[in-house]
Amino acid sequence: MSDCLVDLYCVLDGHGPYGETVASWLAANLPFAIQTALRSFDKGTAASIGQAFLQLDADCSFFLGAKTVEMSGATATVALHKNGKLLVAGLGDSRAILGRADKTGRDRIQVLTAAHNPADPAERSVCVCLCVCVCVCHM
Repeated sequence: MSDCLVDLYCVLDGHGPYGETVASWLAANLPFAIQTALRSFDKGTAASIGQAFLQLDADCSFFLGAKTVEMSGATATVALHKNGKLLVAGLGDSRAILGRADKTGRDRIQVLTAAHNPADPAERSVCVCLCVCVCVCHM
């Protein structure tokens, strides 16, 4: 994406004792991180958004402290809209769903993101490969 106008929409859902702090920090820093990633990376828009998420994770731990981020976090669902194209990315169990009418006027929905949940064996294996501690509690 070039420097043309891009619409950015984001939903953040904090969790844990400092979830609101983490979500607020992300809300304040996410637009700049995405803008920087889009300008800095030539891998394509999707890879740039992924790189922005990784950088935000590292920066959040640095600025808020490892203890805060260890005890809390936030899910993120991001949508970028430019020139009639939509890119949606998500981390965590927040979902993006697109609703629209089909050619006959009937309402249709399309799920745009998958829930990332360590209770899912495929997600758990990704977390384990990344050396993330996974604890699934059943209440």
